Amino acid sequence: MLAIWKAVKEQFEQGKNFVLATILSVRGSSPRHVGTRFLVKSDGSIVGTIGGGLFEARVQKFAAEALEKGISHRAYFSFTGKDAESTEMICGGDAEVLVEFVEANDPDWLQIYEQLLNIARNRSTGYFFTEVPIPVGGQSSVRIKHLLIDGDGTRLGGFSGDEVIGKFMPESRL
Repeated sequence: MLAIWKAVKEQFEQGKNFVLATILSVRGSSPRHVGTRFLVKSDGSIVGTIGGGLFEARVQKFAAEALEKGISHRAYFSFTGKDAESTEMICGGDAEVLVEFVEANDPDWLQIYEQLLNIARNRSTGYFFTEVPIPVGGQSSVRIKHLLIDGDGTRLGGFSGDEVIGKFMPESRL
């Protein structure tokens, strides 16, 4: 993850929009686990991996669309059935991926990502929450919000209802 957070900071410094693709859920066998991310730059290059192969290529295609349109969305993938057989995929499950468009001139996001980089560099602890709304009525784009609570309990970002999160976090992590 350190390489991804470094690349995020670099994209902000260069003023370039980018996409973070994050596995939100898996069912059955999947190439990687929940929370795995990769970054897609505006030139199409990537940092990190969410599993490689056709799965990652399809996510990259969604990322290119997100960059072009300036939108975020959720994508669902199945590693079963005829599609999986024809591509020789070895997994046998499903995955949901958040394809998150990040605008490089957003100071709130920059502050959160800089602190994530510091946490990763220092091997310290914290909690990173992402609110992923469920699109309604054919809506394709969703507004993503984050909350970062570092090891000292400092909060960055937030979303509606996030005040209850602290009640459910183990004291030992704070």
